[in-house]
Amino acid sequence: MVLTYNCNLRCPYCFETLNEKFMNIKTASRILNLFFRNVTRENKKRVIISFFGGEPLLNFETLEFAVCKTKKFSKKTGIKSKFKIITNGTLFHEKMSKLFSKNSLVYTQITLDGDKKLNDKRRPLLNESISSFNLIYENIPKFMKISKKVVIRINLDNSNIDSIEEFIKNKLSKFSNKNLFVNLGIITNFNGRGKGYNTGGYKELVSKIPSVIKLLYRMKLIKGEPQFLRFNQSLCAANKIKPHWYDPSGRIYCCEREVGSSLDIGNIYLGLDKKKKELWKKLTLLNNKKCLTCSKLFFCGGPCPDDYYYGKKEEPACYIFDDLMKIYVNQIIKEKELLKLSKYTSKACLF
Repeated sequence: MVLTYNCNLRCPYCFETLNEKFMNIKTASRILNLFFRNVTRENKKRVIISFFGGEPLLNFETLEFAVCKTKKFSKKTGIKSKFKIITNGTLFHEKMSKLFSKNSLVYTQITLDGDKKLNDKRRPLLNESISSFNLIYENIPKFMKISKKVVIRINLDNSNIDSIEEFIKNKLSKFSNKNLFVNLGIITNFNGRGKGYNTGGYKELVSKIPSVIKLLYRMKLIKGEPQFLRFNQSLCAANKIKPHWYDPSGRIYCCEREVGSSLDIGNIYLGLDKKKKELWKKLTLLNNKKCLTCSKLFFCGGPCPDDYYYGKKEEPACYIFDDLMKIYVNQIIKEKELLKLSKYTSKACLF
């Protein structure tokens, strides 16, 4: 659920177009009723509801309503319910401790792009006299108390990659790694919003990522497969063309990067739009001959449908993944370092 398009940060690389729209309780109720009908019809045993924005915690009233309504549905039907929050981490409501009781909040994602100076420059508050880093850093342990898993998202480019290992050692090591993990991302020029952030090219950036991932394994801040080997786009909701995100106006999207755009697939009032669903079908793997003949298909799972729509058939996914595969095979697998640290990686090598 996209609770609002508003945000208290102004990150220059953000893919969203911000505005003052907030989801009201009436719209949230209609979305949940529709969702519950589908869940019941499909005989689901459990559901997970994600809260997204903008910054979802700016609309805590609707978030609280949605959680309480979902818990009532679970109690009535026996269908288990869990929740996720994608937040910038600058806000924390004391009510959340009681609201998300009994491990109902299973995942919280918070973004930090480096130390105070770097993060505040890249992720500034509307009131720039206040440090976003200080607020986030103070709130991380609070989220760790109420969330089963807290993931620190670090958006990488050539301006912060060289200092990230030091940031992880000096700052993230201060927290217990019992339920804290790190997720790495690459800033791309999506809709022109990431322009200028990887001016040195992706190849140099990608070559430095394995060293960061080795550190994360040693500090137990990453489990399972390395983030950049988990490219499998076939698992993406946009490839399945299913309702995945509901925005403040009740529009339905299958891709979170398109929330707020004209690429919705319908709305909660009129239902799904067949023509718009057909558009997304054309962007899937089966319509990409290049992908179907690629030796790396079973690792990456095909193109990002959203990138494919905008004609980005080579930038950045294909050549970034190609470079990453070469780096992991030649640099890491040969050294057998990740083989000792990750059971998944050793299995992946069997392919």
